[in-house]
Amino acid sequence: MYEPGLEELLGRHVAGLPGSSGRLRFTTSWAEVAEFGDVHFVCVNTPQKHGEYACDMSYVNSAFDLLAPHLTRPALVVGKSTVPVGSAARLAARLAELARPGPRRSWRGTRSSCARASLCRTPCTRTGS
Repeated sequence: MYEPGLEELLGRHVAGLPGSSGRLRFTTSWAEVAEFGDVHFVCVNTPQKHGEYACDMSYVNSAFDLLAPHLTRPALVVGKSTVPVGSAARLAARLAELARPGPRRSWRGTRSSCARASLCRTPCTRTGS
């Protein structure tokens, strides 16, 4: 991958580099990720299954399964991978199943009339898809 100016930009902001702002950091701790972020973008590979036309959802499923138990406060989880129709509803149900119970917990798929309100942090009076 080549992106002009990326190396310099990373050098100015990656935590732990001399003289950096420290605004960009990396971790392998799902607990740290869940505690830090209000919005989680799940952007993982969905390769084609060998000998089939279907995609392999194991990376997406794994990311949601590993993140969900650590969500202890309201958060927006965005699936940004190439997935089959119906995946958003299935993954939202999986998050609801695996996440710890908490106040004001609701799950919205991309078809939700409240999804835009959540992104814009405006009040929403109903949940569902």
